[in-house]
Amino acid sequence: MWADAVGALLDNSGIAATEIDLIASHGQTVSHTAPHATLQIGEPSFLAQRFGVPVVSDFRTADVAAGGQGAPLVPYADWCLLTHPTKSRAIQNIGGIGNVTYLPANAAAENVIGFDTGPGNMLIDRATQWATDGKRAFDENGWLAERGLHWSGSEYQREHVLESLLSHPFLQQTPPKSAGREEFGETYWQHIQGGRLLPGIPSLAVSVLTEFTAASIADAYRRFLPAMPDEVIIGGGGARNPVLMRLLSDYLAPIPVRNHEELGINSDSKEAIAFALLGNETMLGNPSNLPSVTGAGRHMVLGKITLP
Repeated sequence: MWADAVGALLDNSGIAATEIDLIASHGQTVSHTAPHATLQIGEPSFLAQRFGVPVVSDFRTADVAAGGQGAPLVPYADWCLLTHPTKSRAIQNIGGIGNVTYLPANAAAENVIGFDTGPGNMLIDRATQWATDGKRAFDENGWLAERGLHWSGSEYQREHVLESLLSHPFLQQTPPKSAGREEFGETYWQHIQGGRLLPGIPSLAVSVLTEFTAASIADAYRRFLPAMPDEVIIGGGGARNPVLMRLLSDYLAPIPVRNHEELGINSDSKEAIAFALLGNETMLGNPSNLPSVTGAGRHMVLGKITLP
């Protein structure tokens, strides 16, 4: 699957396989119970053999072995690419899970803070699938959430539900910390939906979970960052959801909330850029975890190298 995806990318971009020097493949996380274990699938040997170049993979394990969370790893790239000389920045990724990198102005590597803030799109996507009987995989352009925000049934206490959702134990936990489907996946969805915490009105359920993501991010900043940032930069799929972006701006006001495109970075490519950078550091023998972020006992060279 991964080899076919790389092949399709090359075909669509017009790049010849002979122009590739290295492939960095994070793989698909199927279990992440750091600091005990982490598992990503996607055998790198197939990539190395098909394209004839070294492949760096399994980036999380070395950090976990050193006592760290093995995540988030993108803060290293954030530090390299987005540190501002005079402004503090929160670089917020909203993928399945939300994670933040806090960059003080002119930050040194040891001053970077990063952790998973909680749910990103994971619960919103699951609610959308439920609301549409599987016809939609995600809430494109926040269409369902927008409808739900305008629903005004007096018998539903939105604030009470948000308060209950924000009491999730992970959100109270002090960093370093990382989350996955174990915290906000199907089991949690069944808990909140089957337990009737969420409303039975589909669009309202989607809007509540969209607001939950925004509220959990803002709450994490106020709880765990040393100071509120001068500006917030949003990346990941959540940056494409205008309702989520608007809610996040409301929760963080008056702090400016921007997207990666305003800084010349394609939001859809952000993680690919980050792991390309991490893979390059691995080939050079340079450590690229940030113990201040992951909690690891020392700096580590990340990833395993598979030769063709």
